[in-house]
Amino acid sequence: MRVLKSLKRVGQIDLFKKWKLKILLKKQFIIFIFVGGINTIFGYSIFAFLIFLKIRYYLSFLIATSLGLIFNFMTTGRIVFKNKNFSLFYRFIFINIVMCILNIILIRIINIHINNFYISGLMSMAITVLVAFYLNKKVFTMENTANNMEKCLKKQVDSN
Repeated sequence: MRVLKSLKRVGQIDLFKKWKLKILLKKQFIIFIFVGGINTIFGYSIFAFLIFLKIRYYLSFLIATSLGLIFNFMTTGRIVFKNKNFSLFYRFIFINIVMCILNIILIRIINIHINNFYISGLMSMAITVLVAFYLNKKVFTMENTANNMEKCLKKQVDSN
């Protein structure tokens, strides 16, 4: 009887952990969306300010995108995924390039069926934000997991 109760508790603990993980992922995703909005406002503000200063649109776009990517990396890494490791920047840039290409492809495919670039862009964004969250989570948390494993191994070696 005790064994059954113990097994039941273990099952409840596992269920609780899964439930807690789902809540944390939902919260992290909401923060990801919020931070993405802040990043968009930041990048567009730089672009608009440079246009106001009469800088050519393509230079304004290039400068705003470059500064926006750095700002986006810092906010996404620090606020959403609690990771301050700047060595992940190149992976982050790669993810953004992949997301840009994916967006262009999806807009084209969706627009073939509905013939409206505004709605195609919106639908594509709804899909790619999920993919971007997944990829960024992999990049930013992979580093934390590796660091935690390294610390645990070091503690084991030191204790022996």
